[in-house]
Amino acid sequence: MSSPSFNRVDGRAGPVGWSLLLPPGWWHIPLDERRGQSITALLDHRLASLPRDRVATLRRELAGELTRLVERAVANGAVEMYLYVDLMRGLPVAASCLVTVVPAGAATELPAVELAALMAERPGDEVGVLEVAGAPAGRVRRREPVTDADGHSSGGLAVTRLQVYVPVPNTTEMLLLSFSTPMDPIANAMVALFDAIAASLDWRSA
Repeated sequence: MSSPSFNRVDGRAGPVGWSLLLPPGWWHIPLDERRGQSITALLDHRLASLPRDRVATLRRELAGELTRLVERAVANGAVEMYLYVDLMRGLPVAASCLVTVVPAGAATELPAVELAALMAERPGDEVGVLEVAGAPAGRVRRREPVTDADGHSSGGLAVTRLQVYVPVPNTTEMLLLSFSTPMDPIANAMVALFDAIAASLDWRSA
């Protein structure tokens, strides 16, 4: 749950925050001064059942990866992060969701499908509508090849991304939910899960 400061329209009361329902295995990392503590708690929780001789090295690797992810999210303006860490599949971060408050202005008045089309960035983006908190939200799905630091493709691997643009009631802003997963063979199942998480969003009033 988060409590941002939204820009109100004509003095009308907007929400003071939101909440999402997360399936088992997901972890909330607030992107403020508590993020280091949250990463530590996540590692304590997920590594508790592993043999002690494996934990030290794996913990360092995971801590480094998670810290880089968090700092990148903060640099990009995200205010909340939710992670699914799947050690069983050998993918430390199997899925993520970033929440960003986006100034939208007049775009919040567009029909949801037009809003999604406006936010589509490349050929092949799938544009649609998802009902969130009782109102239509714009939805964009895309599949991107994984690239290295030089921009070269990494052996056919791909990341599936889902972006949901939710106009914040009585404000000029949108809440952007940015989901991603590298689990390409089960991407459709993961996107269905992302849709369910986004659709669970509930606004919190004063």
